[in-house]
Amino acid sequence: MVALNYTSKGDGKPVVLLHPVGLDRTCWSAVAPLLADRRVIAADLRAHGLSPRDPRSVDVFDYAADVAELIERIGPCPVVGVSFGGMVTTALAISRPDLVTAALISACPSTIPEAGRPVLRARGERPMAEGMESVLAETMDRWFSPGFDAAHYRQHLLGLDPADWNTGWQTIANLDLTARLVDITCPVQLIHAEHDKGTSLEAMQATASGLRDVRLDVIAGAPHMVHIEQPDAFAALVNAHIDRAGA
Repeated sequence: MVALNYTSKGDGKPVVLLHPVGLDRTCWSAVAPLLADRRVIAADLRAHGLSPRDPRSVDVFDYAADVAELIERIGPCPVVGVSFGGMVTTALAISRPDLVTAALISACPSTIPEAGRPVLRARGERPMAEGMESVLAETMDRWFSPGFDAAHYRQHLLGLDPADWNTGWQTIANLDLTARLVDITCPVQLIHAEHDKGTSLEAMQATASGLRDVRLDVIAGAPHMVHIEQPDAFAALVNAHIDRAGA
């Protein structure tokens, strides 16, 4: 377990935001101001941003345990995660249901098909030999819409330590949470981005089928990084879900 770096803004009830692989807490800059009357806590996951790198782990439940340690200090609250952050949110809601009052999970499956695992492992390993430039074009294409000004994120990716990138993708390649979705007791909002090249609607529907209390919504025209390109639509679903859950 590591102590995560995070920012906290606002004075209301807390909500925790968890970012995708390769990004950090700053990717929530457009969403955070839209979460009405909330104390918005944006964390850097292990091996991301300013959080510790070691001990490295490729088990999503270790990342969830880090977040649990943070929430234990602020009290049970809603947790919002996109992509890798959504996987960590799922693992947290499974392992520590006492800490998650509502979960919003976007742009991620609950398991990786066996045929897809080698592809994701290679995605992580390639920059270890060839540098981050080797995965830049395909990552930007997978994450953002054509024409979206993602220059900031392009530079961010180029500045990453390939070892951090690799650790994240090995963790994603190991993901297998479907059988434990029944352990999630809080209300769950799933968000599918219509043009997501990383996670299909069918994968989100499969997750929904394993949950007890779930709602699935689609944000039209959105890519994988839905919270960055469409923060208003994303934040509206977050606020509505928290209100419905009374969290």
